Amino acid sequence: MSKLYRILRPLVITGTILGLSAGNLSAGAYNIENHTIRWTGATPVKYHTGLLSPKSFSADITDNGQIMSLSVVLDMNSIDVTDLRGNSRDKLTAHLQGEDFFHVSEYPEASFVMKEHKDGKMHGTFTVRGIARQIAIPVKVAGSTSDGWTLSGKFAFNRQNHNVNYANSGIIGLAKDKIIDDDIQMEVDLKLK
Repeated sequence: MSKLYRILRPLVITGTILGLSAGNLSAGAYNIENHTIRWTGATPVKYHTGLLSPKSFSADITDNGQIMSLSVVLDMNSIDVTDLRGNSRDKLTAHLQGEDFFHVSEYPEASFVMKEHKDGKMHGTFTVRGIARQIAIPVKVAGSTSDGWTLSGKFAFNRQNHNVNYANSGIIGLAKDKIIDDDIQMEVDLKLK
């Protein structure tokens, strides 16, 4: 059981009890059965895509698909490039893991902790490189308690808000940083059981 889960579990139980008293809905705990977490980064002339993997996950969802709680920790060491092969792929992967970008030796995890699910969005705290920002992630919830749930959504986060840049690389680094889009596009599909 992860430390984050032990900290959040009392809040989950409280939220579940409140949900039961308010609407007679039961909430069930779910884990990831399958996942695709895809990122896209771009410049004006090209883009790169890749994948990330979760390190830990927990969610409680009611019978009618209301997400009562959700937290996910991403393993930033798992960042991978899918549009390149061989040495080019290895170089870009190492670059993304380095200090100029996600600095995974110092910040091996990113996370999202939901505070509220309303109006088709998960509102919560998204943390990258140790910097937490509030974010609203559109989410589609499909499935049932017996078959499991599918959560899917697309969102973008501004890398500059999390110090994902060439800021420490001098003038040349700054010039390179200017041609990279600030928004990193994310596409998430999770199958929960």
